[in-house]
Amino acid sequence: MRFELYRAIQDDELSAHDLTQPNSLETLHREINKSIWQWAGMLRKTGLSIGIDPRLIRQELYQQLDTLQWRVDNMDMHGLSPEAVAMGAHHTMVWIHPFVDGNGRSTRLYADLLLFALTGDRVFEWSEDPLYYAALKRADSSRDVSELLEIVGVEVL
Repeated sequence: MRFELYRAIQDDELSAHDLTQPNSLETLHREINKSIWQWAGMLRKTGLSIGIDPRLIRQELYQQLDTLQWRVDNMDMHGLSPEAVAMGAHHTMVWIHPFVDGNGRSTRLYADLLLFALTGDRVFEWSEDPLYYAALKRADSSRDVSELLEIVGVEVL
């Protein structure tokens, strides 16, 4: 599926703008997890020890996607790198934790798709390194993804 989505980006069938639309993360989660869970793509309705209150998920997710769309549209004007925009999106989606399970897989793929759509040739080199998880946690309070960008590499396809 990953490479089919990269191809869709290359063929101008999927854009960074498309990825910032409401339901884009839900659709991605559903498509990559539909063979595993019947509820794939459905926002969580129960509280967990991580993530925001489930009653706020839809509103916060769509608000953050709207903010992300602004960042994508205004990257150059504000000196934002594609990597910072995509990693910021990843962190925000993990912080929201919209699904019961599969958030990591979905948000990493989402960030890769966004970075690929913004650059045409780059994706992240994700790591299971404990440093990554610690930096992700620190970014929850700082909202600064620079440490994550130092830990997670970028690969040119």
